[in-house]
Amino acid sequence: MKKHLFLSLVLCLLAAVTFGQNRRATQAQSYLVQKTWKIVRVDGRVDDRFQMGEKINFHHDGKFYIESVNDPYSHGTWVLDGKYLVLQYQDAEHHATMSERMQVKKIKADQLVLKTYKLKEKGWEKHTLYLR
Repeated sequence: MKKHLFLSLVLCLLAAVTFGQNRRATQAQSYLVQKTWKIVRVDGRVDDRFQMGEKINFHHDGKFYIESVNDPYSHGTWVLDGKYLVLQYQDAEHHATMSERMQVKKIKADQLVLKTYKLKEKGWEKHTLYLR
């Protein structure tokens, strides 16, 4: 009897945790697609991938579009995987599929903070992107 009660309690706890994680992921995705995000600040060394003033649109179908000063229009696909936002796109300069994996530090209806890492000759270089 005690084993059945304990097993039931454990299963209920697992179901509650899973439901909570799915709800947070759904909320984060809804924040991403509800507006056009604009990069308002970039911390770290100069990053040639993302620059202030760029606008990013995320769509429900998993596609994103970037309006940039240098490259008039870029696009690709996006996936929110736990605490990471993964962007995949075609690099026009190198004619290759690129993948950017960014850690989501904060996401709210009006604020998005992403941390990116880039491998350089002297090691990893990190940048923090602030979007509103």
